[in-house]
Amino acid sequence: MIPVPTARDTTAHISGVAVLYGPGTFRTTRNADVQKGQGKLQEGSRTVQEAIELLDSVHLPGEPERRARNGLGILRSAVDWLEDSDHFDHAHKVLDDAGRLVRTTFGCKLTFEPGKGYSQTCPVALAHNRVGNSTGSIIEESECSICQEDPEDCDHIAGQVYGDEVCGRVTTKADLLEVSLVSRPKQPDARIDSVSIIRDELERELGSEFRYGMPVSCDKCLQECNGMVDAL
Repeated sequence: MIPVPTARDTTAHISGVAVLYGPGTFRTTRNADVQKGQGKLQEGSRTVQEAIELLDSVHLPGEPERRARNGLGILRSAVDWLEDSDHFDHAHKVLDDAGRLVRTTFGCKLTFEPGKGYSQTCPVALAHNRVGNSTGSIIEESECSICQEDPEDCDHIAGQVYGDEVCGRVTTKADLLEVSLVSRPKQPDARIDSVSIIRDELERELGSEFRYGMPVSCDKCLQECNGMVDAL
């Protein structure tokens, strides 16, 4: 078996952003945010655990890994929703532990796309860079996320929880003016979803065994966590 080289801490630059949401540079943690974050923490933990329990199933090839990685995405979202709350450190630890479990169980590799190169798309790795996106726009039309009516015509209050859903204002038509990188996006899930890896760094780190396009293992979750990084 040919060993897959490992990319550790390499120099990188931002190459992609998550879905863009409504305007707002900073936000304050609300009870609704904490409730949603705790729900995601439970859901993500449960999803990863259920994936591991499916490993012995011969009828679902590939399903355990798919579920486990989906669980990591949910746990990353939990960290984002619980930021600046008393539950943030716990959510961070759960995310790191789950990432380590997935790495040792399934292995992890950098994403490679011909013509684009290598990138880091792991939700665990990306969650440690505390940066997100904020848009400036003129909102022309919007609707209530609960009833889909014009917010001016419904009785729901933005930020309040109705059942299991936090009420929000969904922008359906807007004139986008600008996009900024911020440390605390108003929409917690408006985060970077891909960071490109500089080819020269991989060549220097992996040496003569590196061939462009070959699988490159990521062992970030096996290393000691150095904490969250406020990128701005």
